[in-house]
Amino acid sequence: MERTMEILKRALFALVALLPLGSALLSYFGYTIVLFSVPIYSIAIAALSICVVVLDILYKDQLQSVSCHILMALITPMSLINNFLCILKCNHVLVLMGGTVCFVCCCILTIRCAKPMLVKILAVILSALMLLPIGFASLLAVFFPIGQNTVVQTVESPSGKYYAELIDSDQGALGGDTVVMVYENWTINLLLFKIEKQPQEVYWGEWGEFRNMEIRWKDDHCIVINSAEYEIK
Repeated sequence: MERTMEILKRALFALVALLPLGSALLSYFGYTIVLFSVPIYSIAIAALSICVVVLDILYKDQLQSVSCHILMALITPMSLINNFLCILKCNHVLVLMGGTVCFVCCCILTIRCAKPMLVKILAVILSALMLLPIGFASLLAVFFPIGQNTVVQTVESPSGKYYAELIDSDQGALGGDTVVMVYENWTINLLLFKIEKQPQEVYWGEWGEFRNMEIRWKDDHCIVINSAEYEIK
Protein backbone atom coordinates (compact mmCIF):
# COMPACT_ATOMS: atom_id res chain seq x y z
CA MET A 1 0.00 0.00 0.00
CA GLU A 2 2.94 2.27 0.66
CA ARG A 3 3.97 2.15 -3.01
CA THR A 4 0.38 2.71 -4.16
CA MET A 5 -0.03 5.79 -1.96
CA GLU A 6 3.16 7.33 -3.28
CA ILE A 7 2.09 6.70 -6.89
CA LEU A 8 -1.32 8.28 -6.24
CA LYS A 9 0.21 11.34 -4.62
CA ARG A 10 2.66 11.81 -7.47
CA ALA A 11 -0.15 11.36 -10.01
CA LEU A 12 -2.23 14.00 -8.22
CA PHE A 13 0.70 16.42 -8.20
CA ALA A 14 1.31 15.78 -11.90
CA LEU A 15 -2.31 16.64 -12.75
CA VAL A 16 -2.29 19.72 -10.53
CA ALA A 17 0.97 20.91 -12.09
CA LEU A 18 -0.13 20.12 -15.65
CA LEU A 19 -1.16 23.65 -16.60
CA PRO A 20 1.24 25.74 -14.44
CA LEU A 21 4.42 23.77 -15.10
CA GLY A 22 3.56 21.59 -18.11
CA SER A 23 2.33 24.47 -20.24
CA ALA A 24 5.34 26.62 -19.36
CA LEU A 25 7.79 23.84 -20.20
CA LEU A 26 6.13 22.88 -23.48
CA SER A 27 5.74 26.50 -24.60
CA TYR A 28 9.53 26.81 -24.54
CA PHE A 29 9.66 24.14 -27.29
CA GLY A 30 6.76 25.64 -29.24
CA TYR A 31 3.95 23.37 -28.01
CA THR A 32 0.85 23.89 -25.90
CA ILE A 33 -1.57 21.85 -23.76
CA VAL A 34 -5.25 21.86 -24.68
CA LEU A 35 -7.79 20.32 -22.30
CA PHE A 36 -10.57 18.31 -23.93
CA SER A 37 -13.01 19.50 -21.26
CA VAL A 38 -12.02 21.86 -18.45
CA PRO A 39 -15.00 20.91 -16.21
CA ILE A 40 -14.25 17.17 -16.57
CA TYR A 41 -10.54 17.84 -15.88
CA SER A 42 -11.42 19.82 -12.73
CA ILE A 43 -13.88 17.20 -11.46
CA ALA A 44 -11.37 14.39 -12.16
CA ILE A 45 -8.68 16.14 -10.11
CA ALA A 46 -11.18 16.82 -7.31
CA ALA A 47 -12.22 13.14 -7.23
CA LEU A 48 -8.61 11.95 -7.20
CA SER A 49 -7.68 14.41 -4.44
CA ILE A 50 -10.55 13.15 -2.26
CA CYS A 51 -9.43 9.54 -2.79
CA VAL A 52 -5.83 10.37 -1.88
CA VAL A 53 -6.86 12.21 1.30
CA VAL A 54 -9.16 9.39 2.42
CA LEU A 55 -6.52 6.74 1.78
CA ASP A 56 -3.86 8.84 3.50
CA ILE A 57 -6.04 9.06 6.60
CA LEU A 58 -6.74 5.33 6.56
CA TYR A 59 -3.08 4.41 6.04
CA LYS A 60 -1.46 7.26 7.98
CA ASP A 61 1.55 5.22 9.06
CA GLN A 62 2.69 4.56 5.50
CA LEU A 63 6.15 5.93 4.72
CA GLN A 64 6.95 7.97 1.62
CA SER A 65 10.15 9.19 0.02
CA VAL A 66 11.66 12.60 0.72
CA SER A 67 10.74 13.78 -2.80
CA CYS A 68 7.10 12.86 -2.19
CA HIS A 69 7.07 14.90 1.03
CA ILE A 70 8.40 17.91 -0.87
CA LEU A 71 5.81 17.48 -3.62
CA MET A 72 3.07 17.49 -0.98
CA ALA A 73 4.43 20.81 0.27
CA LEU A 74 4.30 22.31 -3.22
CA ILE A 75 0.92 20.88 -4.17
CA THR A 76 -1.22 23.48 -2.36
CA PRO A 77 0.16 26.65 -4.00
CA MET A 78 0.33 24.75 -7.28
CA SER A 79 -3.36 23.85 -7.00
CA LEU A 80 -4.28 27.51 -6.56
CA ILE A 81 -2.48 28.48 -9.75
CA ASN A 82 -3.92 25.51 -11.64
CA ASN A 83 -7.47 26.32 -10.53
CA PHE A 84 -7.13 29.93 -11.66
CA LEU A 85 -5.81 28.90 -15.08
CA CYS A 86 -8.72 26.47 -15.46
CA ILE A 87 -11.24 29.21 -14.65
CA LEU A 88 -9.63 31.52 -17.19
CA LYS A 89 -10.13 28.80 -19.80
CA CYS A 90 -13.71 28.00 -18.75
CA ASN A 91 -15.58 30.22 -16.31
CA HIS A 92 -18.07 27.52 -15.29
CA VAL A 93 -19.34 26.99 -11.74
CA LEU A 94 -18.32 23.30 -11.92
CA VAL A 95 -14.72 24.35 -12.54
CA LEU A 96 -14.84 26.62 -9.47
CA MET A 97 -16.37 23.87 -7.33
CA GLY A 98 -13.90 21.22 -8.48
CA GLY A 99 -10.99 23.59 -7.94
CA THR A 100 -12.20 24.43 -4.42
CA VAL A 101 -12.47 20.76 -3.45
CA CYS A 102 -9.02 20.08 -4.87
CA PHE A 103 -7.51 23.04 -2.99
CA VAL A 104 -8.99 21.93 0.34
CA CYS A 105 -7.71 18.38 -0.17
CA CYS A 106 -4.27 19.66 -1.15
CA CYS A 107 -4.18 21.77 2.03
CA ILE A 108 -4.90 18.64 4.07
CA LEU A 109 -2.15 16.72 2.28
CA THR A 110 0.34 19.55 2.83
CA ILE A 111 -0.43 19.71 6.55
CA ARG A 112 -0.31 15.93 6.95
CA CYS A 113 2.51 14.91 4.63
CA ALA A 114 4.85 17.82 3.85
CA LYS A 115 8.36 17.62 5.28
CA PRO A 116 10.64 19.08 6.54
CA MET A 117 8.76 21.41 8.88
CA LEU A 118 10.33 24.56 7.42
CA VAL A 119 9.18 23.66 3.92
CA LYS A 120 5.68 22.94 5.26
CA ILE A 121 5.49 26.32 7.00
CA LEU A 122 6.71 28.18 3.92
CA ALA A 123 4.17 26.35 1.72
CA VAL A 124 1.30 27.22 4.08
CA ILE A 125 2.34 30.89 4.28
CA LEU A 126 2.72 31.14 0.49
CA SER A 127 -0.68 29.52 -0.07
CA ALA A 128 -2.31 31.88 2.43
CA LEU A 129 -0.82 34.91 0.66
CA MET A 130 -1.98 33.63 -2.73
CA LEU A 131 -5.48 32.61 -1.64
CA LEU A 132 -7.15 36.03 -1.37
CA PRO A 133 -6.08 37.57 -4.72
CA ILE A 134 -6.48 34.35 -6.71
CA GLY A 135 -9.79 33.49 -5.04
CA PHE A 136 -11.16 36.98 -5.66
CA ALA A 137 -10.03 36.97 -9.29
CA SER A 138 -11.54 33.51 -9.81
CA LEU A 139 -14.93 34.60 -8.46
CA LEU A 140 -14.89 37.65 -10.73
CA ALA A 141 -14.04 35.49 -13.75
CA VAL A 142 -16.93 33.07 -12.99
CA PHE A 143 -19.69 35.50 -12.09
CA PHE A 144 -18.64 38.55 -14.13
CA PRO A 145 -17.11 37.24 -17.39
CA ILE A 146 -15.70 40.00 -19.58
CA GLY A 147 -15.15 38.25 -22.89
CA GLN A 148 -15.95 35.39 -25.21
CA ASN A 149 -14.16 34.02 -28.27
CA THR A 150 -16.29 32.59 -31.08
CA VAL A 151 -14.86 30.72 -34.07
CA VAL A 152 -16.70 32.22 -37.05
CA GLN A 153 -15.00 30.28 -39.84
CA THR A 154 -12.45 27.49 -40.28
CA VAL A 155 -10.43 27.15 -43.51
CA GLU A 156 -8.10 24.22 -44.14
CA SER A 157 -4.89 24.51 -46.18
CA PRO A 158 -4.64 22.66 -49.55
CA SER A 159 -2.77 19.66 -48.14
CA GLY A 160 -4.61 19.66 -44.81
CA LYS A 161 -1.41 20.33 -42.87
CA TYR A 162 -2.75 23.59 -41.43
CA TYR A 163 -6.10 25.18 -40.74
CA ALA A 164 -7.01 28.80 -40.04
CA GLU A 165 -9.68 30.00 -37.63
CA LEU A 166 -11.41 33.34 -37.94
CA ILE A 167 -12.21 34.36 -34.36
CA ASP A 168 -14.60 37.00 -33.08
CA SER A 169 -13.24 38.09 -29.69
CA ASP A 170 -16.09 39.89 -27.91
CA GLN A 171 -14.89 41.74 -24.79
CA GLY A 172 -18.24 43.25 -23.88
CA ALA A 173 -18.05 46.91 -22.84
CA LEU A 174 -14.33 46.88 -23.64
CA GLY A 175 -15.02 46.27 -27.33
CA GLY A 176 -13.27 43.35 -29.00
CA ASP A 177 -11.03 42.14 -31.80
CA THR A 178 -11.08 40.08 -34.97
CA VAL A 179 -8.25 37.53 -35.02
CA VAL A 180 -7.03 34.91 -37.49
CA MET A 181 -5.08 32.05 -35.92
CA VAL A 182 -3.32 29.29 -37.87
CA TYR A 183 -2.98 25.83 -36.33
CA GLU A 184 -0.96 22.82 -37.44
CA ASN A 185 -2.94 19.58 -37.82
CA TRP A 186 -0.64 17.69 -35.44
CA THR A 187 -1.64 16.49 -31.98
CA ILE A 188 -0.79 13.91 -29.32
CA ASN A 189 -4.05 12.84 -27.69
CA LEU A 190 -3.88 11.77 -24.04
CA LEU A 191 -6.63 10.94 -21.56
CA LEU A 192 -7.75 14.42 -20.42
CA PHE A 193 -5.77 16.66 -22.75
CA LYS A 194 -3.82 16.88 -25.97
CA ILE A 195 -0.47 18.38 -26.93
CA GLU A 196 -0.29 20.42 -30.10
CA LYS A 197 1.84 23.04 -31.82
CA GLN A 198 1.34 26.58 -30.59
CA PRO A 199 -0.95 28.47 -32.98
CA GLN A 200 0.35 31.40 -35.01
CA GLU A 201 -1.54 34.69 -34.97
CA VAL A 202 -1.40 35.99 -38.54
CA TYR A 203 -3.99 38.77 -38.37
CA TRP A 204 -5.41 41.10 -35.74
CA GLY A 205 -8.03 43.73 -36.46
CA GLU A 206 -10.99 45.68 -35.17
CA TRP A 207 -14.06 44.04 -33.69
CA GLY A 208 -16.70 43.18 -36.27
CA GLU A 209 -14.30 42.99 -39.23
CA PHE A 210 -15.02 39.27 -39.55
CA ARG A 211 -18.40 40.04 -41.15
CA ASN A 212 -16.78 41.20 -44.40
CA MET A 213 -13.53 39.21 -44.42
CA GLU A 214 -12.44 36.85 -47.17
CA ILE A 215 -9.97 34.12 -46.25
CA ARG A 216 -8.36 31.56 -48.56
CA TRP A 217 -5.13 29.63 -48.81
CA LYS A 218 -2.68 30.35 -51.64
CA ASP A 219 -0.62 27.30 -50.62
CA ASP A 220 0.45 25.58 -47.42
CA HIS A 221 2.81 28.43 -46.55
CA CYS A 222 0.70 31.44 -47.48
CA ILE A 223 -2.78 32.52 -46.46
CA VAL A 224 -4.66 35.38 -48.15
CA ILE A 225 -6.84 37.65 -46.01
CA ASN A 226 -8.72 40.39 -47.85
CA SER A 227 -6.24 40.20 -50.77
CA ALA A 228 -3.22 40.57 -48.45
CA GLU A 229 -0.80 37.64 -48.23
CA TYR A 230 0.53 36.35 -44.89
CA GLU A 231 3.40 33.88 -44.65
CA ILE A 232 3.06 30.85 -42.38
CA LYS A 233 6.27 30.19 -40.54
